[in-house]
Amino acid sequence: MEEQNLQRKLTTILVADVVGFSRLTANDEDWTIRAVGEVRAIVDEIIRGHEGRIFNTGGDSVLAEFASPVEAVRSAVDFQAAVRARNLLNPQDRQIRYRIGINLGDVLVRDGDLLGDGVNVAARLETLAEPGGICISGTVWDHIHGKLTIAYVDMGDQFVKNIPRPVRAFHLRLGDSHAVPADDRGAPAREAIAPAAKPSATPSVRRRRVAPWLALGVVAVAVAAGGWTWRNSLRSAEPSLKEALDARLASAAPGMSEPARFAAVQQYAALPEHKALASPTSGATAAVYPWNTSARPTSDNAREAVLEGCQVNYGTPCVLLVVDNDVQPMPANDAWIAQDMPRTRYRGNFNPAEIPGSWPDLRERSDIAGYASAPDFKAAAYHPGGMSTYVATKAADQRTAELEALKACNEDLRRSRGTGPCFLYAVGNRVVLPLRLQDAMTAAPR
Repeated sequence: MEEQNLQRKLTTILVADVVGFSRLTANDEDWTIRAVGEVRAIVDEIIRGHEGRIFNTGGDSVLAEFASPVEAVRSAVDFQAAVRARNLLNPQDRQIRYRIGINLGDVLVRDGDLLGDGVNVAARLETLAEPGGICISGTVWDHIHGKLTIAYVDMGDQFVKNIPRPVRAFHLRLGDSHAVPADDRGAPAREAIAPAAKPSATPSVRRRRVAPWLALGVVAVAVAAGGWTWRNSLRSAEPSLKEALDARLASAAPGMSEPARFAAVQQYAALPEHKALASPTSGATAAVYPWNTSARPTSDNAREAVLEGCQVNYGTPCVLLVVDNDVQPMPANDAWIAQDMPRTRYRGNFNPAEIPGSWPDLRERSDIAGYASAPDFKAAAYHPGGMSTYVATKAADQRTAELEALKACNEDLRRSRGTGPCFLYAVGNRVVLPLRLQDAMTAAPR
């Protein structure tokens, strides 16, 4: 009876897996699960926007099918771009990276699940991809060649686990996908594609395995017109907010890529009220990414907090784009006016009322309210993402106080979902936040 429920079909399979998931969960399981969940919320919509169907998932993996190999590859490219955009403000040890494998092949269908070599080949190709990269089979290549503009490496014939025949493989090169630390790669990709257990391989194939980069090329063909765009996906839900916010981001930060805008819009839409989004002006930094805040007590507090946090993080005034669902009007000629926030430039004596973006109850916290009268040696550190202030008092010397405050801030940053660096806020009773110091200001005692 079970065999009667099995059907066969030809389809394109995409398999994605988080790089170093075990290491990430060992370091911080709660953060990793939350972060992967946030990424999945974005990439699942990308897959659906390319007419894909997710048919299986694991803790760190995604399996999807597409009727079109072209749409599968487009989806994978947008997938990786969105993940890279989300990583922009994360420290190096908190980068969520995926490998992706794509294969076009015959599969068995059972109760919506897909089985067989068509799926297995895609899974094996995923292991050959670089972190942040995409590896496709020759069958997929045959269908995208002439339709997409993308750099690639011809990896030649690959012998992969539990597949009796060699599989032709191509690695697609996407932006900085190759620029990852060696310890994030697991087994090096070029070792994985150069097995010595196949003496019958021809010399030309063996040379391709040893030096696949020699086959680097570029498919220089225009992308087919009328394909899926980001705005098609943005129209799928809450069109007024998402489309309007996407337009504001495109106007205020024209250097921001479409996938990065998409990721920012999706992330903002999922945040709890009261929330706000701001952006540094284009040219303020090489890695412009909008700054958000959420779960604030009031809309006014969210507005103030996002502008102050954005200015502290980027070191330049930012433009306000949206507060809750109230999108700001589009200025004529894209002439956005950045709003300078005075508390980010405050240099006087420590005053709880001058802490940027702080929650109302922070100023009443005992260590903050009593900081000015606390004994030396003392220092305070500040994190614009969490809008928190960290205090160290009664230290052995001034430098130790500064290092202890920064350490407390950075340790909390690693435990939390916050992004952006920690800054030294006060040295003794003097506020030094405008200096944007990420290390101790006072020299070590001699």
